[in-house]
Amino acid sequence: MDDIDYFLRAIWLECCGHMSAFTNPKERKRYPIFEMESDEGGIMESSTKEILKKDFNLKYDYDFGSTTSLLLTVMEVFPVECPAGIELLSRNKPLEIMCDLCSKEPAAVLCTTCYNPSIFCEKCAKKHAETCEDFAD
Repeated sequence: MDDIDYFLRAIWLECCGHMSAFTNPKERKRYPIFEMESDEGGIMESSTKEILKKDFNLKYDYDFGSTTSLLLTVMEVFPVECPAGIELLSRNKPLEIMCDLCSKEPAAVLCTTCYNPSIFCEKCAKKHAETCEDFAD
């Protein structure tokens, strides 16, 4: 479970070392990242192989002040050799955010000083840079 915590922090969540925890949503009990409750009701150290079975849900919380909560769902179990630790087999489809100016190309540049329009494709960003005095900042 430590590996999953590290993985989520590395690809998305980590900002300054906040605490995190996994929770079994059915029991609504929070456990440190290295422990899960056994079927007998006691606490046991567990590996992901023992815990993560098909259709199992696990809630993950990062930062208990301004919490980011995720619901991890095991969709399928695949026999995979993974010498490097965790291997990402799937991920959410990225949002298709189009340029606010032309609406034809995917947005790639954000102007933080303008409110409308504010995200541009590469071509429109060059045009916007000519009229926005703070764009370079």
